[in-house]
Amino acid sequence: MDVQIIILFEIILWLIAIALLGYCGFNLYHINQEQKNIYSWSIMMFFFFFLISRLCTFLNVYVFNYRAQTTYLINYPLWYWLQIGYAVFSHLGIMFVYYVIEKDMINTKYLFSTLCVVDIILTIVNYSIEAELGLILITPILFSILLGLPMLYIYLGLKSSGRERVNCFIISIAIILVALGIVLSLPEARLLFWSLYSPYWFYAIFAPVFHILGTLILVRMFNIILKSPTQAKALSTNETLTIKRNNLIKTAEKAIADSKVKVAMKNYEKAAKMSKKLGELNIYNECINNAKELKLSLIKTFSTLKPVKEAPEAKVKIKDVIIKRGGEVIGGKIVYKVKIQNNTDYNITDVNVFLISYPKECMGLSSVEKRSVPKIESKGFRSLEFEFEPHKDCVEGTIHASVTYIDQLNKSNTAKVHPFTIRSVCDLLKPYKIQEEDFDNLILNWQKTGEFTKVNENIYNLLKRSELVLKKHNFHVLSSKLYETEEEDQVRGVIKSFAEGKYAGKKIGMIIEILGTKKGELSRIKTSSTSEDEAMMASPIAEVMEDFKESGLSMIEMSQNEQETFIKEKLLQSLSFVLIIQKKSGLSLFSMNYGKSQLDSNLVSGFITALSSFGTELSGGQTIGIKKMEYESLKIILQQGDYINVGLILNDFPEKWLNLRLKTFVKAFEDKYKPYLVDWDGNIEPFEHSDELFYRIFEIGEEPAIPL
Repeated sequence: MDVQIIILFEIILWLIAIALLGYCGFNLYHINQEQKNIYSWSIMMFFFFFLISRLCTFLNVYVFNYRAQTTYLINYPLWYWLQIGYAVFSHLGIMFVYYVIEKDMINTKYLFSTLCVVDIILTIVNYSIEAELGLILITPILFSILLGLPMLYIYLGLKSSGRERVNCFIISIAIILVALGIVLSLPEARLLFWSLYSPYWFYAIFAPVFHILGTLILVRMFNIILKSPTQAKALSTNETLTIKRNNLIKTAEKAIADSKVKVAMKNYEKAAKMSKKLGELNIYNECINNAKELKLSLIKTFSTLKPVKEAPEAKVKIKDVIIKRGGEVIGGKIVYKVKIQNNTDYNITDVNVFLISYPKECMGLSSVEKRSVPKIESKGFRSLEFEFEPHKDCVEGTIHASVTYIDQLNKSNTAKVHPFTIRSVCDLLKPYKIQEEDFDNLILNWQKTGEFTKVNENIYNLLKRSELVLKKHNFHVLSSKLYETEEEDQVRGVIKSFAEGKYAGKKIGMIIEILGTKKGELSRIKTSSTSEDEAMMASPIAEVMEDFKESGLSMIEMSQNEQETFIKEKLLQSLSFVLIIQKKSGLSLFSMNYGKSQLDSNLVSGFITALSSFGTELSGGQTIGIKKMEYESLKIILQQGDYINVGLILNDFPEKWLNLRLKTFVKAFEDKYKPYLVDWDGNIEPFEHSDELFYRIFEIGEEPAIPL
């Protein structure tokens, strides 16, 4: 192949690679405007700085004909500054990614970030003086930097699970491709390939191709990670604080094991401050208490300086060694902790925590079944952790464990750990976007469960707070609506939300319905969940209710009568129109309008009659029971009898209670007016007081509408 054609093709490929870097940078810029976290910012800067570095190299090689000269470029100003620009910006781009990973994800003491700075300095010195530093220092450091980044992502993948693990592995492969493109494009590397008798087209074509492929994969994977709600959450400020806090606690525990009481105390104090910011009061109190205990033990040690006691004859009581247990969900994993507090005056040794059983059908153990520490000092403690990976969307079960240790009399002791019941759904969910109309149709045949409570909060504030609580528990809020009029004091609010399990992909919906008055400080709320997996339904309600209680709201359970009243009042506020139709003729016998806009009863009756006839024809002439349909925000429910059809138009699908009452009303109406219905002559006067029967069957005390 002609060399000129190869060079032209190479230039075009590199221009595509440079344009692609610019596109990736601006794409990440828009994501960063939404996410506003340090991870998305660092990836954006990585692409922008690499764009500048590739431009420097492109100009040097293809415009100013740079020759591979690794030392003393100061006599060639254009080559010198462009090579310096390439070295500085490419290293800075990599350093931003290293910095975030080493700051929040892997504790490598900023080793690779420091290597990037060192390599920049050495490269500038290498081009500025007559000394050959390349092979001695720069090359090993450069290869460490290029290989370190994919290795760190491989390590993160091994420490993760599921989709996160796959993403990390794919990113590491993409980084290797980009690194190959960089190495093959270096003028210095071309000298090496010439010495190996490699054809020119080899590095001319493969360098930009590798670079483009790697860049495309990188931007795709970073888009998935940053735009995914479940993975973006791990990059949020709270998650970063959580990682830092957990590292501080681990450092404190290690310091205690090494008898570094002051270090442990300071780390617990820092962890307490972070827990307070996160709003995790249990961990905050635990860290504060641990810091106080360490401080007291330090004061006691320095003030009394008591000699080590000889072991007495009496055996240590089990109650002097206090064992606590707990658990939390961190990054999609369930962490179970056992804390052993030694309240005796002597050290206990060979301390072991054994897992006896756990719900293996819904989660797997990702650590060993036994955790050990060599000793726990007098008045000291240790917290030992076990990690579990859920493989179902609903995790439920009990963890049993036991603790063994050797006391000062060299005797073995065994203590049972109080069983820990774990039930988690919301932490294992991710928000799922769907149209409200699709949501309503999807949940029609799903099981539903709910909880009725009274809350000391105004309905407007409660509606806003409910939205935030649902989002906090990983639900996507599909709609949040208020139904109110200027004439009436009563207000109704409805929030619909949806989520999907991270592991099995089962869907679950949450519906919060609130009734209250415009200025009242007491609201009634029904929190419902519906799912294709019944095992998932109960826990989200409990978690949402618990969140309300923790925020200071007083929650009182409704009585059975209050629940029925709630359903009736909700019906009245959602009901827009009632229509009774003579089945044979399709004409309106009676109608009542509850909505703001006046509806034409004859027009509506014609529509419902057509709907009924169509359904009967499809079913082979059989009469169909309750039928439901939806038109924009309106829901239509139809009940057929022998002589009449009754249609209700609502702004929300009704409870089962309404269906039963509607059937009762149709039968009662036909029994009462049967003489007029059998051979109806078109006279509607006998049906003028049909509203009284409607109010009695639906237990409505006052007439809420005007008959038409």
